[in-house]
Amino acid sequence: PRLSLGGEFTDNIFLSDRNAESDFITTISPGLSLGLLWKTAGLQLSFDPSYAIYREYEENNGWRSQADLRGWALPGKNTRIDLRDSYVNTEDPLSDDDIAVIRTTDPSLPVDTGIRRDRNRYTRNFSEAGLSHQFGPSDSFRIAYSHTLLENDDSTVEDSRTHNPSAGLRYWFLPFWGVDLSGAYTRGNYDFSDDVDKWYGSIRLLKKFSPHLDGYLRYSHTAYRYQGETEDDTTYNPSVGFDYAVAEDLTFNFDAGYFFNKYEKREDQDGL
Repeated sequence: PRLSLGGEFTDNIFLSDRNAESDFITTISPGLSLGLLWKTAGLQLSFDPSYAIYREYEENNGWRSQADLRGWALPGKNTRIDLRDSYVNTEDPLSDDDIAVIRTTDPSLPVDTGIRRDRNRYTRNFSEAGLSHQFGPSDSFRIAYSHTLLENDDSTVEDSRTHNPSAGLRYWFLPFWGVDLSGAYTRGNYDFSDDVDKWYGSIRLLKKFSPHLDGYLRYSHTAYRYQGETEDDTTYNPSVGFDYAVAEDLTFNFDAGYFFNKYEKREDQDGL
C-alpha cells in the first residue's frame, strides 16, 4: 500500500491558444500493488486511484483511476502464456507518460494520439494475451491478440476500437542460417475517420557470424485498406541490418533500407 500527495499549477488549464485560464490542482492518491507467485504461474496487480481537487474550476473535481494487471503461466517446460490489461479513466488531457519512455520500456502499449482541449473525462483500456513456445535452442514461435478501447465524454474527440492478432516464427534450418517470419492484422473502428484493415508481413533471412552477431536481409510489406473515401496505402520496405547481443538482456540493432509508398483508390471507393 502507498499514499501520495501532489500539486500541479497550470497557466493554461484548457490548452487554449487564446484566453488561457490558470488553476492549481491537488491530487490525493492512495495505491496498492499485489503480487501472487506460484510454482508455474504468477499474477501482479497495481491499482492507483487519485482524487483531483481544483482550486478555481471545482466542477472538475473527481476521481481518477489507473490500474494494471499482468499474469503469466508455464503450462509446459518451454511454453509460456502472458496476459495483461491496462486501464485509465481520467479528466486530465495530458495523462500519458512521455512517448519515448513508453516506446522503449513498454512498446506494446498504444499511445493515445487524441488532442483534447478540455477537462472532459475519457477511458482508455488495452488488453493482450500471448502464447510463446520454444522448440529448439534458438527456435521459437509466438501468437498473440490485443484489443484497445478509447471512449471520450467529449463528443468532438474520436472514440476508437482496434483488434490485433499477430504471429511470429524464428527457425534455424542450418547451423548458421535461419529465417524470421512475422505477421499481423489490425482492424480499426473509428467514430469519425474511415475504418481500416491493416495487414503487415515481414521475412528476414538470418546469417549467424558469431554467438553475438546476426546479420540479415529483410523485406516487410504493409497494406492499409480503408472503408471509405481515404486512399488505400501499401508500403514496400526492403532492408539489410544486423543484431548484436551486447548482454543477455541488451541487443544493439542496425537496419538500413528503402521504402516506397503506393496510394490508390479502389473502384468501389470511387463509386464506380
